[in-house]
Amino acid sequence: MWITVAVLALAGVVLGRSAVAIAVAGAALAQYLLVTAVSDDRYAQRPLSMTAFVVTGVIVGLAVWARSRQTERLARTRAGATALRQAVLRPLPASAGDLTLSGLYRPATADVGVGGDFYDVAHTPFGTRVVIGDVRGKGLQAVETVADVLGCFRTQAHETADLTELVARLDRHLSRAALTRQDGELFATALLLEHSDGADHLNAVNCGHPFPVMIGPGRHRVQEVEVPALLPLGCGLLAPEALPAPTPVELPRDTMLLLYTDGLSEARDASGTFYPVTERLRDLPAGDPGALVAHLVDDVMRWTHRLSDDVTLVVLTRTCPPRPERHASSG
Repeated sequence: MWITVAVLALAGVVLGRSAVAIAVAGAALAQYLLVTAVSDDRYAQRPLSMTAFVVTGVIVGLAVWARSRQTERLARTRAGATALRQAVLRPLPASAGDLTLSGLYRPATADVGVGGDFYDVAHTPFGTRVVIGDVRGKGLQAVETVADVLGCFRTQAHETADLTELVARLDRHLSRAALTRQDGELFATALLLEHSDGADHLNAVNCGHPFPVMIGPGRHRVQEVEVPALLPLGCGLLAPEALPAPTPVELPRDTMLLLYTDGLSEARDASGTFYPVTERLRDLPAGDPGALVAHLVDDVMRWTHRLSDDVTLVVLTRTCPPRPERHASSG
């Protein structure tokens, strides 16, 4: 028996499965010691008992081998998902123009790297432009749509001077994608912002997206900023000549602006109550955009037992200008 166990364990080591070898030898030895401890030693020496010890070791070894294969596949899946997310959703810069930014994307399932939410920022000759949105659907089709929208934004944001024209181009681009895929229900909600360096306000265009939330001045002052909602992107009806002018949004230096997708506001607790965004923000500690994002995502994860949709957050504020240095005058 021990020769058979040793051969099986050695085969596991040769195949690079040390855990399997340890499992085979350990299971056989443990069962042998258990039988000798609770009964006479001669029962452990019977051929049938020895065969059972070997079979038990093999079964345990196969279980360990299957679990290790599953762990390796999961690790490869997560690595691929992370690479996909980094290719589609690039990390937000810490600053762009006069804005300080922080963002976070949290998928509803841990093994999925990217879903239907998207965000990006571009510092262009026409100002700093920020987009956040959510496409209809899930899975690979949603990822393809996200890549289409962000690809169009990243090129057209630097080429289009007027923000409403940029919105119209995104709408036409998504409409063409819907025709190509023969998907009459392909659309995306989006919120686009534009900030000119030195300005004390933003220009906003809302395409069916949740309203942004202004935080401050002061810790407990929180209010939604009502930006009139247009049709979502992809309907093919957002012609620039028919669009209203962008909505100006005041942005004092001591305030922060939160942009989010509906995965945040639709997170439910155990009783089915939706996450109250503005109410919870009043209780969160004040800080910079990065601290606010970290506190907010921790708070929503404590609120809900599981996310039913992806959550995307972007917080921005105006960068405070450096203070002029004071030089001591000579007496």
